[in-house]
Amino acid sequence: MLARSGVVALLPDHVIARPGFNRNQIPLNLQQVDVLVQQIVNTRRGIDLLVARKDVDPKRVAYVGHSCNGEVGGFLSGIEKPRLNAVVVMAGPLSDEVNLKTKTYQDYRQKVGPEKFDTFAATYTWLDPGKYTRHSEGVAKLLQFATGEDMLNPDVARQYLPYVSDPKTLQIYEAPHALNADATRDRLAFLAQQLEVKQPDAKSVATIPPLVQPK
Repeated sequence: MLARSGVVALLPDHVIARPGFNRNQIPLNLQQVDVLVQQIVNTRRGIDLLVARKDVDPKRVAYVGHSCNGEVGGFLSGIEKPRLNAVVVMAGPLSDEVNLKTKTYQDYRQKVGPEKFDTFAATYTWLDPGKYTRHSEGVAKLLQFATGEDMLNPDVARQYLPYVSDPKTLQIYEAPHALNADATRDRLAFLAQQLEVKQPDAKSVATIPPLVQPK
């Protein structure tokens, strides 16, 4: 849809979605760390690719990520601040400090063992996206969250705000984790505005199918 407005878009698969990936089922394993770091690196390489193209304006670059890729957007908003105009985080975690206080995390901590959990959390504090979103001044951020969430609910989303530098906008939708058509419309409008391109046609936007909601 944005391509019709002149946007060049790169749509890479997440590391875990690539053929041959085998997930380590052991709780709190090093693969989780490697996957997150690799996804951040891969996305930064994607930005390298885009800004190297002659048909891309390097001064107008945005990132959009949903769920685990939304978390990646948190890191990029700080790390890639000089190269990004805008970041959209769709239902993605943005602060370990906030997450650790949720019932979901506390229940998981008891399940895997408090000592193991606390050691892992202390070792990888540098993988807290909130440490990076705090340094994203000047990057316009749209944070989209849904009501139909167990953990990433509106209350948690609002607690993320102090960890995210301005400018930022939080929008809540009556929707599941996959969000809805209103979120799609708002996201496209935000990106068109930030990238300074023609707003997509409203009737065409309305034809975009919803994201698949995992069961």
